[in-house]
Amino acid sequence: PTGEQTQTEDPQSPPCVAFWEGNNGGSTYQGVTRDTIRVTVWTPLEGFDRLLDMFATHFNNRFQFYGRKLVLSHHPLGWFGDTASDVTRAVEMDETDKSFAGVTPPGQSRFYKEVARRHLILTMVSWVTNVVHTEKELAKWHPYTWQYTMAGDRYLSNIGEWICKRIAGKRAKYARSPLNSQKRRFAVHLQKTPFAGESAGTGSLRAALSRCGATPKRTSVNDSGGGFAGSFTEAQADTEITRMRRAKVNSVICICPWYEESMLTNAANRAGYVPEWITTAHHPPWSGVPASFPSPNGDRRFGLLPNPMHVPLQREPGFQALRDAGGRATGADMTVWAGTGHDAHTALRMYRQMLLLASGIQMAGPKLNPQTFGAGLQRTRFPNPPDPRRPGKVGFIDGDHSMINDAAQVYWDRKTRGHYVDESGGTTCFLERGKRYKLGRWGKARGAFFTRPPCFNGSV
Repeated sequence: PTGEQTQTEDPQSPPCVAFWEGNNGGSTYQGVTRDTIRVTVWTPLEGFDRLLDMFATHFNNRFQFYGRKLVLSHHPLGWFGDTASDVTRAVEMDETDKSFAGVTPPGQSRFYKEVARRHLILTMVSWVTNVVHTEKELAKWHPYTWQYTMAGDRYLSNIGEWICKRIAGKRAKYARSPLNSQKRRFAVHLQKTPFAGESAGTGSLRAALSRCGATPKRTSVNDSGGGFAGSFTEAQADTEITRMRRAKVNSVICICPWYEESMLTNAANRAGYVPEWITTAHHPPWSGVPASFPSPNGDRRFGLLPNPMHVPLQREPGFQALRDAGGRATGADMTVWAGTGHDAHTALRMYRQMLLLASGIQMAGPKLNPQTFGAGLQRTRFPNPPDPRRPGKVGFIDGDHSMINDAAQVYWDRKTRGHYVDESGGTTCFLERGKRYKLGRWGKARGAFFTRPPCFNGSV
């Protein structure tokens, strides 16, 4: 192998490694034997145990694990959100399962701290917001905690540079009259969530905006309830919209999950106030979510998406991995996908975390432990071959701890269908057919938001 060929057909997989045989060192760490690597998974949806086992089969068959195979220990996801449950999960992983690593949706920072304290590996991915743990936090937990999604502070630096290069100093043309006749005046609303970690804040965004004089006219922080639905009330949303309006804001940067952004856009509708909405949230297009963003404010959301472009299910690397492991396009192996956006997007997030884990194990070499895992990821140059799906360039640049390194420009279009049966209420649209940029390159970005539908939604 030259290092230019990926291990599998997934363009985000690590470089292919040579055939290996020999002594792998046997039990090189907790959860590692001569034959197995034990991994704890917290299953987000009923029926996903079999699907995750099939992902493990794919990685066991296609990656170089030096004579070992992944063996999963399943637990229901339940509730991440209090100290007791965080500690319980760490104990499950360490003392009950005696695992080497865990694969989990994002939880409280306390959980990651506890797992790192126990010197075990965790991989994670964003679910309801693109702003998850910062590089500062992840570095504190080195070499135990790794994130597929771009680190939150780096993502906000990208947002700030993109604003400066593309829209600052110009009319807020995506707002409604009379706001669209005025130059952009920004507000920043931050929901501090356990998903975004202790060090989440607006610092990296404000620093980037200050470089072009786009200082926010209002900044607000909701730190009222742990970051879950219900922690931000309708009355709070109404009050915040009133304050934005008084500050003559016409472009709102919402660093928050989709449900809090929904509350703010609905409050703006009630007030007859229609600014632009620069979103950092995942906007799940499946049943019920589009209805949470009624017109007119619900139709003015745009921003940057670091996670891969949505493509039809048959083109998704996770779906192809499932079929590679023996899954069928129909039948029992596919019931959890069912062609729905909800199940598909959830499954794909779990696949991407397992891809990160498998990459670290392969690049660690036969003597597997957290130190060789981390060193393997950070020294590896991922090939990132050209691919029409434009999933994003990956790698652990500058010794960081997050896998995605670039982002695409996106907006929401209510009139274009998504790829799944429950995505009739709209979809995420991509500028420049999903072309991606990294920090320092946003001055080259082009394309117009909110063009006449149907937009480009990843149908490659």
